[in-house]
Amino acid sequence: PAPAPKPDPKPKAIKRGFFDAPRPKPRPKPKLKDAEEIVTLKGRPKDAPKDIPEGFRVKLEDEEAARKMKEGLVSALKPNQETVADVMGNPALMAGFSDPEVMAAVDDIAKDPNNMRKYQHNKKVMEFYKHMAG
Repeated sequence: PAPAPKPDPKPKAIKRGFFDAPRPKPRPKPKLKDAEEIVTLKGRPKDAPKDIPEGFRVKLEDEEAARKMKEGLVSALKPNQETVADVMGNPALMAGFSDPEVMAAVDDIAKDPNNMRKYQHNKKVMEFYKHMAG
């Protein structure tokens, strides 16, 4: 058998400079040009609806702009003949629409999307959502 290596007689010391080095001088903070560059966070107004998350809330200056925006969203989200034909032609979707268990799950998930976890092992519900996603 080969002889075991001999231990180093002198232990290696930690290099100087890390623990005993002087602290660096703090750098001056850059000065802002205008006070407008400073971002301030404000709390939710007391009269703001609680069911709309802060990031999704849209503030419009006039009622006409709000009406036009709403009309645009409604028309963009309205199903057209092609969409209806695609849904009607999909047997898996039609089976899901006629299944009370799947529809109860859809209702539950619509109320709280976190409830999707409850149904992640339900094959019928997951198949339905897979086909809904296209």
